[in-house]
Amino acid sequence: MFHSFTFTFFLYFCKLENNFILNVLIMLTLKLITEQTERVIKGLEKKHFNGAKEAIENVIATDKKRREAQTKLDQNLSESKKLAAQIGALM
Repeated sequence: MFHSFTFTFFLYFCKLENNFILNVLIMLTLKLITEQTERVIKGLEKKHFNGAKEAIENVIATDKKRREAQTKLDQNLSESKKLAAQIGALM
């Protein structure tokens, strides 16, 4: 049983503009990051986000690991329920 989650990533950085430091907060959903990766990277680079490509690649890789772990967890829970049912039938 895979649970669907909406992940929102907040990317926070400081930007110097006209001798003023602007604190910038960008909100990106995982769906947007995975479906429109290049657009997100270009948008971050436009906002002078250093290392945008690496940061987005890291987000995608981390999400892939999370999905794999969730799949394994779901498989283990399914197996546990089957074993519990077998034990219950023996009693």
